[in-house]
Amino acid sequence: MIKYQQAIKLINKVSLNLPNEKISIPDSLNRVCAKNILSPSINPLSNNTAFDGFAVLAKETKGLSKKKVKKFKILKTIGAGDNPKIKNYQKNSSVEIMTGGIVPKPFDSIIPVEKIKYYPSEKKTNSYCCRS
Repeated sequence: MIKYQQAIKLINKVSLNLPNEKISIPDSLNRVCAKNILSPSINPLSNNTAFDGFAVLAKETKGLSKKKVKKFKILKTIGAGDNPKIKNYQKNSSVEIMTGGIVPKPFDSIIPVEKIKYYPSEKKTNSYCCRS
C-alpha cells in the first residue's frame, strides 16, 4: 500500500478529459453531471424540523439528565403547514412539533419525542412534557 501523499501526487498527475454527452434520465444512474445544478430557491424556506418532538429553548435544558428532569408546559401543537406563531410564551414552556413543522420563535432546539415523558391532562393548557 502506498502512502497518502504518494496517492495524491499520482491522482494529480492523471488528467482525464472526458467528453460531455447528452443521455436520457433513466440512463443517468451512476453517472456524474458535467456542470453543477443549483436550485433557484433556498430549500427549506424556513427552519423546520426533520422529526417529531418538542421545541424548547436550549438554555432551559442546561444541566438536565435522566436523574435531573424538568417539566415544560406545552403551549401548542404544530404540524407541517401550521402557523408557528406563539402568542403566550412563558419560561419553561414548549411546543409539540411534527415532522416538517416550522420551529416557532423563540425556540431553538427540538427534543425527539422518544426522549420525552409526556404528562397529559384533561385541559390542553395543563399538559406537560419532561426531558428524560
